[in-house]
Amino acid sequence: MNVTRRRVIALIGVFVSTIAAIGRVRANDRPFKAFQSDDFNLTMAELFGGAVVDSDAIKIGATDLAENGAVVPVKVEASLPGVKRITLLVPNNPVPLVGQFEMINTDAFIATRIKMGGSDDIVAVVETAGGAFQARKHVEVAIGGCGD
Repeated sequence: MNVTRRRVIALIGVFVSTIAAIGRVRANDRPFKAFQSDDFNLTMAELFGGAVVDSDAIKIGATDLAENGAVVPVKVEASLPGVKRITLLVPNNPVPLVGQFEMINTDAFIATRIKMGGSDDIVAVVETAGGAFQARKHVEVAIGGCGD
């Protein structure tokens, strides 16, 4: 196959256009309003429509006392079938939505570090084909990690 400079440039253009199109499609799936909201109830309504059920099948692993709210290790594990997404929220943070994690053919487990503005609950919402389920764990924070 004869590879010319024009052909290489054309292939690069097609590649870049495809990546940009995928990025635009994925950007439309992101919950921008929820990431910008400072109200926990509005965030929950935006993300889940308010229909979230408490569940003992979700386990949140976090310390009871965090010395520094800037770095709070959190683990979430769910023993629910068909988990699609795990969402972490801290109700009284300046922006309650901490993050969302997509589950694609994997165990429903995440481990991360989050920021907490002060003592508060960590809320884990697990979305499945059967609905949205939540669990809460209260963490006391000695030094807040969310500056103004």
